[in-house]
Formats: sequence, C-alpha cells, structure tokens
Amino acid sequence: MSEEYKLHWVEGEEKLSAIAQKYNISIEELKKANPEMRTFYSGFFGGAEYASAMQKIRIPVVEEIVIKPTVPTMPSYHFEPLARYRCEQLNISRIKQEIITFSAHINTEYLFSADKEDKKILQILLEDYQLSVEPIHFKGAFEFAKKIEELKKKISFSQNNKGEIREILNLGELRQEWDNFKNKVLPTDALYQSLKEQTPKQAQDVIDTGNKEFSSSQLLGSTLGKNLFFHILLRANVGDELKDYTLKQFSQLFPNLELTIPVVKSKVKEDNFTTTYRLVGTLDRTHILEEELEKMYNEWYKPLIKYSYTEFSYVYRITYTIENKNNHLLEAKAALCEKIKNNFEAMTEFTIKQVEL
Repeated sequence: MSEEYKLHWVEGEEKLSAIAQKYNISIEELKKANPEMRTFYSGFFGGAEYASAMQKIRIPVVEEIVIKPTVPTMPSYHFEPLARYRCEQLNISRIKQEIITFSAHINTEYLFSADKEDKKILQILLEDYQLSVEPIHFKGAFEFAKKIEELKKKISFSQNNKGEIREILNLGELRQEWDNFKNKVLPTDALYQSLKEQTPKQAQDVIDTGNKEFSSSQLLGSTLGKNLFFHILLRANVGDELKDYTLKQFSQLFPNLELTIPVVKSKVKEDNFTTTYRLVGTLDRTHILEEELEKMYNEWYKPLIKYSYTEFSYVYRITYTIENKNNHLLEAKAALCEKIKNNFEAMTEFTIKQVEL
C-alpha cells in the first residue's frame, strides 16, 4: 500500500464498515489512516461504529495491478421452454388499517426453460413488465427500478437444494449490460441526473450498489432471491427436498433493523399428480429492542398517526403447488406484512399462475 490518500467527506453519520467496503479497505486500515477521526457507537441493533458527520477522512490508496476486463463466454446451451408464468404483485402501505398512503401494482410475465441436455441448467426470461403507482409522484422511482430489472431480463443459472441460485452462467453478459447502462444510459437519464443534483450521495449509491450486485454470482443471486418470482420458483424446483430455512432481511419500517425469520415448511395436500406446500415464517424477536423501536416510532410515525406505539410484527406466508412428475410450479400465493399493530403496515400480495406456452 502506498502513502497516498484521497479524501472522503462524511456528510451524515456513516458506518465505518460501509466506508471501508466502498473503498475496498479494512476498518483497521481506515482507522490507522485517521487517528483523529471522530467516531461513536450506535446503541441500535448491535452497536455498530459510525464516523461522525461533517468531517473529512483520509482513504489509503491501494496500489493495484490493472487488468483489462474480459467478458467470460458462456458455454453453448440449448434451452427448451418448460412453462410460462404470469405474476401479479400488489404493494400497499396503510395507516390505521384504513387510509392507504401508497400502492403499486406490478404485472410480470416470465418464460422458464431448461437446457435440452442438462435439465439442471435453467433460464428465466422476463417477457413483460407493467406497473401502476399511486401517488403518481412515486412512479418515476419505480420506472427507474424497472430499467434496472430489465438489465436482468435473461438469467441462465444453476441452483442448489436450498432453493437458491448457485451460479449465474451468463454473469459476464449481465455485467456488460450494467456497464453499458451505467456509462451510456445514466448520464442521459432525467431522474438519475435530478437525483445527482439534489442528493449526490444517493446517486453514487446507485452506482456502488450496481457495481457490487453485478460483481459475482453470489451477490446477484442474493438480489434475485428477493424477487418473489425467483424466491418461490427456486424453492418449488427443489420439491420435497426443501427443508426449513431462515430468512434475513432489513425492515421497511425501521432502517438498519435486520429481521431474522425462521421459516417452517409443511405439506398441505397431495394427490397422484400435484402437491401443495406452505411456508410460514415467524419473526425471531431475540434481538428486537422494543424501546428503541418505540423511540423511532415516536419520532417518525406518531406525529402523523397520533396514536402511541403498540407492537412490531412481521408475517411471511407462501402457499405453492407443484406437479409431482417434474417439480414444476403450477401456482402460488404469497402474503408478506410488516406492521406496527393497528397503526401502520406495509403489505405485499403476490400470485403466480402458469399459463399456456
């Protein structure tokens, strides 16, 4: 490592781990370069160390060997269509169980295929994506998210027996799509340019997140696993081999709160041709600090809702039916809900239906 540095301006409090990850250095290297840096430990959710706002810190410049990037060539596969699926997703946020503050309706269609020679090599093609959003001023953000989703229009992959993507086979092509979007589309995108002018840090986060997401099969696979179509389809593909599992995700209602949801799988019914399964997740409250949640609720939600804090909960329910012969998904329903009881809730309802090829 050289003795050269570049400067990073801490505009608002930032986790040391996030700064170190952004510049591909360790927290120890960051602290060593900044012995006078002002930091503090947050009492929220695990006591992470933060850099205090309004200070410049030095970032060690790592000497690297620059290698000209190449796009790996994906082996030749011959994909044959297995099924076509239409999905409907409805997202709603609601106050006091009656006042809808936000709604988004997304309709998608996917073609699911497998390689002719190796049925464990799969491909998903996004064929259609339509959305409507209320209030209308949210639509721009959703249209922008749609553009990024369409970069992942065709995913060729293999999966493991846990219902997760093991390897993305056309990762090089997808990374090239992202680089082209980042270098040629974003500079002319009105929403991105507006974001860049008003909140440069958020605009840079778009770049940093994309660079990270498209950097490996593991990271891109993890992102795709949050898409409910992939989330359900991959588990259906495993059939009876799928075991109980644990989800980890961040709360929509309380930033930086990581939720742990153990999920139990059960068989609802079975006949000679089909089997229906249910996945039920229950929030692990071991590390949920209600007093901290109440403090944030009083600051963010109570001025609008007026009523006092009640109880935070999370619901995860998925029911899906597969064809016994080949584990192909036939239909599915999902209901996810994160809420502060009787006060505020964010709900997702999702359905999948197989249609004719």
